[in-house]
Amino acid sequence: MRLSRLIIVSALLVGLCALAGKAQIKIHHINVGQGETTLFEFKTAAILVDAGGSRTNRVKAHLFAYLDAFFVRRADLNRSFYSVIITHPHQDHTLYLLEIMDRYRVRNLVDNGDTADRNTVEDLIEARAKIEQANLENPGSAIYNRVDAEDISASGYTTQWFKDLKNSASKVEITFLNASRNCENPNNDSLVVLVKYKQTKILVTGDAEWDTEDETCTPPIQRMLARFGNGNLMDVDVYKVGHHGSPNGTREDYLRELTPKISIVSAGFHDDNNAKRYGHPRRSVIQLLLQFTNNLRTPKQVYAMDRGGGSPINMGVSKAVYCTCWDGDIVVPTNAAGKLLPVETSSN
Repeated sequence: MRLSRLIIVSALLVGLCALAGKAQIKIHHINVGQGETTLFEFKTAAILVDAGGSRTNRVKAHLFAYLDAFFVRRADLNRSFYSVIITHPHQDHTLYLLEIMDRYRVRNLVDNGDTADRNTVEDLIEARAKIEQANLENPGSAIYNRVDAEDISASGYTTQWFKDLKNSASKVEITFLNASRNCENPNNDSLVVLVKYKQTKILVTGDAEWDTEDETCTPPIQRMLARFGNGNLMDVDVYKVGHHGSPNGTREDYLRELTPKISIVSAGFHDDNNAKRYGHPRRSVIQLLLQFTNNLRTPKQVYAMDRGGGSPINMGVSKAVYCTCWDGDIVVPTNAAGKLLPVETSSN
């Protein structure tokens, strides 16, 4: 009964987006528990950033019901992802990647090339092999791109595949601001993805950190601020909050540069073992987001964690700060001019 309700809710939410009519692009932050899966919907293409989530039947059923319903509505895409981008090879970002590749066509796979940790990277290695085999069988049908830090200039980096997308009817720019530097901590090698459509910019940071005990490289957020700050590259409209709302992913100086209109956390509900263990989303981070996020939302009573292994603390939000742990699936649409439209959620 519960599974049926999940499928119905997914279908209703995707149908609600269709009824909006005016939306030109939509960013679907899918509720996958303690993990990340973000679906970007454009005029001529769909891109998935990360393919992870909690290892439960409920989460798996919900994810694939959501994606199936999406492709029913967007039949023009022929169950095909223009690209799947994996920020880094941790299972909460890669868990369902191979099943997604089996179920849908993936034309382009992008990652940071990490091979260091076999316990978390093995699915990604297999995904790369699948893409390369598909290209051998039908040259040009599937492309693998590795992004390295040395690829990234003062204006970021993009691939030819994404240049073609920009020149298509979708007119979307995909720029990478951070990539692998062979850091000891895989979080610090996260691809940081900037998506731009006309006047709207969306920043997805994976698990890139501000503070770290990793002595092998400068924390990526500090590095990006030094490199791209005081310009308009990091002045964004939608911030996909780093590292599931962990305090090592978001700081005040960072938010002063981002000036987001909308901030969105992807994290498990507080009784999820990993969300509880790591204290996601952290109350100190939610308080900072409420201070620096500019748009408003319908006021809501929510919770945040006081510490790793701690207890949830009730709090109210009236700024446009959302969490999949409170709001379920979250859809951010824009109109043809790139102006943000009202956020849609599957939970009141």
